[in-house]
Amino acid sequence: MKASDAAKIESGAPSVDFTFGNQSGHYAFVPNSKIIEKGNVGYLALRTSFNITVNESFCLNFEYYGYGRSYVANLKVYAWMSDSSETIQKLWPPTYREYIYTSNSWTWSIMNLPVGYYSLLFRVDSTDTIAYSFALDNISVTSCDYPPSTFTADGALLSFSCNFDNLTMCDMKNEDRYSNPPKYNFTVVTGDTIPDRELGPIRDHTSNSTTGGFIYWNRHLPFQSGDSGSVHPSKVVEANLGMCVRFAYYVKSSVENKNGTTVSLWTGGCDSSSLWTQSLDDSHGWKVVIAPVPNIVCQVTLYFITYQHLTIPVAVAFDDIDIGPCDTLYPTTTTSSTSTTTRTTITSTTTEVITTSSSSTETTTVLTSSTTSTIYTTTPTQSNARRLLSLNKFNLIAICFLLKVLREIF
Repeated sequence: MKASDAAKIESGAPSVDFTFGNQSGHYAFVPNSKIIEKGNVGYLALRTSFNITVNESFCLNFEYYGYGRSYVANLKVYAWMSDSSETIQKLWPPTYREYIYTSNSWTWSIMNLPVGYYSLLFRVDSTDTIAYSFALDNISVTSCDYPPSTFTADGALLSFSCNFDNLTMCDMKNEDRYSNPPKYNFTVVTGDTIPDRELGPIRDHTSNSTTGGFIYWNRHLPFQSGDSGSVHPSKVVEANLGMCVRFAYYVKSSVENKNGTTVSLWTGGCDSSSLWTQSLDDSHGWKVVIAPVPNIVCQVTLYFITYQHLTIPVAVAFDDIDIGPCDTLYPTTTTSSTSTTTRTTITSTTTEVITTSSSSTETTTVLTSSTTSTIYTTTPTQSNARRLLSLNKFNLIAICFLLKVLREIF
């Protein structure tokens, strides 16, 4: 946006751009003063992907301008991996030391780009309800004299989705990073390979098939009170306002009215809280839950946990795990022997979708949650990193950079 127009929208925004140093120059910025909310994020994605090799080093250069009342927001740069659209790697600011953003002046930043094939993703997040934001200008990728580098961490997830029909764990791990290890693991099975067909489930949730996969708590004799299981995506998730977790669960034990089995969903890491929990003996088939993630901006681990209070046989399974913007996870239709369409409005604080099935019908009840989010899509274009990319007013996808979760970027 032109600097003179930006200043009319945000009083603290830069009055001049960096490139020309005047009000006619353009820059990208986040006009967040009217929509500020804890947990909000804004993304700016570049159209071009880079194939960085060990043969030549490249650096990202850009100018940023921080403005607002206090340090309650962050500017971060990620590598958005081309071989996995859900995975990002943090590039800037450096993680090995504390970084203090400058305010009310254009500041130059540079980083050596690690070896890999990826595009670039800029993110502004808000940790409070006080307006503080950033503007960007003069983004470029050029050759530089730094030695080749590599990514040192596993990265994080923007979203996650798995129906286990490929009969793998989808890179999920059986562990609890912050507590005692689970006694029994979850493994991928099908209705045809389930250890106890009497307890089930004998069909998956995804397609109601005996050959479809799901993860099953592989508990066996000797049964003990306190037996537990814990499974989570191996990578942390970048949490923010408007993010939800949707999954199907199944519980069936050999007793009734004892509430001997507890299944729950927890966050761990920067935030440790219960998103959902249920104590029961029989779920009467597959049930679907949609649980909103707390309005935080940090990396969390999401744990699917079961705990057994009684020394009896029990079947516990999970299927169709999805993590992403709430708008994309709420169901809009309910299918049965007679089809019914239901439009969902997100209005309360706890969300559970309860699906009950009989031989002829399937009924879904939705309890909704007060979160707002906007999806974004992007199609990275392949490019050779040897080309100089000078990205300023016409080459940035800046129009859609409006501090909302996963905003649509064209």
